Amino acid sequence: MEALTKFSTPLEWQLDRRNRIQWLLHDIYAFLERHKEFPLDTDNQWYPMGRMVAIAFSLWRSAFLTHVKRDREDIYKHTKEFLEKVVAQNAISFADDHRMCELTVDYYNGNARYRLERMYFYDDAFKQVGSLKKIYDLRKEDVEKFNQRDLWDDYYAALYDCFALFKSNWTQNVRPLRGQEPKPAAAS
Repeated sequence: MEALTKFSTPLEWQLDRRNRIQWLLHDIYAFLERHKEFPLDTDNQWYPMGRMVAIAFSLWRSAFLTHVKRDREDIYKHTKEFLEKVVAQNAISFADDHRMCELTVDYYNGNARYRLERMYFYDDAFKQVGSLKKIYDLRKEDVEKFNQRDLWDDYYAALYDCFALFKSNWTQNVRPLRGQEPKPAAAS
């Protein structure tokens, strides 16, 4: 993956990252579109793909929300507003997510992190992905205090690398090109 660019304004950063995650979402979609047999495959493909889609969605949404100060008073205000809206109207829209971004950015970034941790924990093949191990090791940190854009970049890099490994494994071991035999699974 090419290095992620640093920008001088939050809007430039958001535009670039939304573009990147949109293309990755497209690549995942194109993969699934090419492999209509995918729903019939094993859990070893099914669960990682589900996690990657959930991670990509969370990063797509959080890319709009990352221009935050993470000020406790603002988080408190947004938390109350969020809860009041859920209780009174039983609904939260993207406009609400955007308006209450001091609260919601952590939700979407946290969801991406949680699913990346599961990628690392549940599938030994993904343990070789250095960017994913970095995310797994964040469990020991108070990430709520980290810069949300920096976290987003790390989560995106891990997702990008996981999808690359997934596709490579798919073509080499799961659905090899015609004339190639699948490699036997490693013994546990």
